[in-house]
Amino acid sequence: MPRRSTLLLAALLIARPAGASDGFHPAGHVAEGLPADGTPVRAYAADPDSPLNALFTLLFQVERVPEEVGAALPTERQAGGEDDAAFYKPGWYFRKRPGVEADRVVVGGDVRTSPVQSLDPSDAARAIELLAMIATPEKVDAIPELRSPTARLLLQWDLWNALRRFEAEGGDPALLQALAKGVRACGQPAEVLRGLPSGTDELHARFASGRPQDRRAPYFPAGLLADDPGSPWVELDRASTKLFHGASSYRAARVFVNAGSRAASTALIESAKGTGAAGAGPARVPEGTEAAIVLSLIGLTPDLEPVATPMVDEVRVRALAGPRVLDPAGDTTSRDGLNTWMYLRTRNGTLVDPDRGAFRFVPDTAQSIFLEYGTAKRTTYAAQCTLCHRTTSDGGQVDAGFRSLGKYAKPRLAESPDVRFRLAEREVAHAVASLKGRLAE
Repeated sequence: MPRRSTLLLAALLIARPAGASDGFHPAGHVAEGLPADGTPVRAYAADPDSPLNALFTLLFQVERVPEEVGAALPTERQAGGEDDAAFYKPGWYFRKRPGVEADRVVVGGDVRTSPVQSLDPSDAARAIELLAMIATPEKVDAIPELRSPTARLLLQWDLWNALRRFEAEGGDPALLQALAKGVRACGQPAEVLRGLPSGTDELHARFASGRPQDRRAPYFPAGLLADDPGSPWVELDRASTKLFHGASSYRAARVFVNAGSRAASTALIESAKGTGAAGAGPARVPEGTEAAIVLSLIGLTPDLEPVATPMVDEVRVRALAGPRVLDPAGDTTSRDGLNTWMYLRTRNGTLVDPDRGAFRFVPDTAQSIFLEYGTAKRTTYAAQCTLCHRTTSDGGQVDAGFRSLGKYAKPRLAESPDVRFRLAEREVAHAVASLKGRLAE
């Protein structure tokens, strides 16, 4: 059973360093990207002792032993004594070992995928107590920090995802009921949800610099999500795999491709569309091609009708920036030509400290617990992303790691900008029915 994050990081004995003002260990730290300490996360209020912060911390931050430990971690690299030439061989991204007690660490925080899979009885009782303060719309209305539609959507999404996780683990029925009530109490009219700001203006303003060849600095392409009919970025539609199915995280997933011009991007998608034929190989991706996945939050109305909102929650950008050759000395995310950039919306920057900005750039050297991929593995984003996105030793099903252009994705041009929104609303139907059933008990 995981212990609460208030026990702190006994195994690593790491004090909160200067420069970790965003709540995470900074670049170059042996625990880069993990919470800098185990104190309550300032997610919804400036006061760290706010009940809303206490609730969020219970649901999204924990001290636990990872089920698996990736070999790409700095501590693992140091212990193994291998230089880059010895380490970056085919399959380096698969290397891992089982977690042991000495690996216990504080994980989670202001993140998308919570590492908290269950609560012990005392924490469940505390969570139920805190959830009572948002059990009805009237109680939600009375909390100053929840007056903005943005705050209500974020809290509803947090509660709904916690409910999904705890249901999967057979959680305390009283806790599940309290979470369901909170989800319903945060419901907002469909017109309010559809009118929420996307946040794309800020992404362009804050991350306008950078270049495709530099994975270490933020790079947010100028034409991506820009209101420009001549943009080289073209949206495609595809089959919803588990990771980006609406019911996996209650988000709508849109995919965009840039092959250099609008015509070239369209032609690439059309060529990929025909790769499902027998004997047909994957569509050839030109060097310099970029792709992006944009994930937006799904909210629920007071009547629990799902609405895909324009509020962007996460953006992943990928570029074929180098030769398709595994090079231990190469400075690309995959070490064989692909670079990756990640931008995550934070509650602190969105609601508490706007000067910090609603989004944070997550370098590929940062670490996380990647529960959404099946197990609670601690590794770097570079190693986790390269599992699926690489240009060498990839089985030949896709070209250059662009999986949305592979035959199993069944890519085609998106018929309209809202096609993936409407699909996501349909995909969460079963989850909504389950929520309604729980509330009717």
